Amino acid sequence: MNKKILFITIGIFVVLLVGILIFNSRSDEITINKVSDREYINKLRKTDLEKVEKEGFLLSYKASEKELIIESPKNDTELQIQLTSDHTTTGGRVGSDVKVADFLLIDWGDSRETLIDSIDYFDAKEDFKPINREVWFKYATEEEICEGGKLSNGSFVQHNCYNSITWTRFNTLDELPHKNIKISMWTNTNSGESIEWIPTINGFDILQWAAWNISEAVYDGNNNLSSPITSPDAFTFGDDGTKAYLGASWPNNDVVQYDCSIAYILPTCVNTDKNISTGLRTTGLDFSDDGGAFYQINSINTGTMSQWNMSTAWDVSTATFTWNSTAGLDGNGSVGIRFGSNGSQLYTTDVGDNTVTLWDCATSWNLSSCNPIDEIIVTGEPRSAFFNIDGNISYIVDGIICIMKFKIRYGIRGRK
Repeated sequence: MNKKILFITIGIFVVLLVGILIFNSRSDEITINKVSDREYINKLRKTDLEKVEKEGFLLSYKASEKELIIESPKNDTELQIQLTSDHTTTGGRVGSDVKVADFLLIDWGDSRETLIDSIDYFDAKEDFKPINREVWFKYATEEEICEGGKLSNGSFVQHNCYNSITWTRFNTLDELPHKNIKISMWTNTNSGESIEWIPTINGFDILQWAAWNISEAVYDGNNNLSSPITSPDAFTFGDDGTKAYLGASWPNNDVVQYDCSIAYILPTCVNTDKNISTGLRTTGLDFSDDGGAFYQINSINTGTMSQWNMSTAWDVSTATFTWNSTAGLDGNGSVGIRFGSNGSQLYTTDVGDNTVTLWDCATSWNLSSCNPIDEIIVTGEPRSAFFNIDGNISYIVDGIICIMKFKIRYGIRGRK
């Protein structure tokens, strides 16, 4: 009798174990299918959610702020957090202890111990194959530092102030000094990797977040984009890397759009026949963060900046001319244009004067509100300009990528 009970018990255990393994396998397969469906992911990231229930917890998502709010079964705030970096961060370095995402941690429940329950990682370059990675989190301590000097009368004059940030690692939320705090995610990175990471919080798989691309380059061959233009002068990605754009001077001064099935992977980009002729040579090209406008510097000769607003986000075929000006540009070689992350700072590069110029914009992403406020001279001829997650500017000089680190994010003075 005892043996019979033992065999039955073992049988039940085996059935349960097989069921668990099958369930986990199916769950992994479902997650992979969702992550690899980029159209689904991109739509999810742009769609608000209102109190989706799971195990008594409620999840809301505000797409415009990339903000998650999780409420407890008692309707108290369990977690409120914003992803403040892009859905896909680029430009990070290869090495140990590299920052790959930024957040604003607004609020959390008093009984909550950890930020995230678990994270799944997927290799975007290997058909989103699950991989093992390790990440850690740090919080920011900011201190305003002002530099200055003494006048002949002995008085002290401040002439340059900036915020200095110190990052401190933490494991549990009770280690944080206060709420409404900037935090970041760090890891060890490899050259050329593209990693999608999906956190699980209170049973919710947060597919709205996110990925990192490490762009320290390893030559991967040429990719000839099928294009109606023959002389491309400017290139940029948009819409979290799912679209690419070429600007050119021949034959029709077009800006040409491509759709990319895998974000930031150039061989997956195909021409959509969504083009626009701007009438001017495009040597620099950038987009607003919501895809509602694009900006160009028009040719080495005229040094004109232009703004085009689009009725459909990221679709250049719906663009209409909004504004242009030569003010602040000397026309000797203005070829690069790039906004900072919040649209209140603009940067242009000039190959004639070897300068990088900082513009202050009274209205974010509105080119007509921008005025030059600072300029630095660099070695060589600076062309395309771009930023990494830390707000450090990079520019291309004579075929070499140069990086300038600043004490203040998206600044131009106070260089490290």
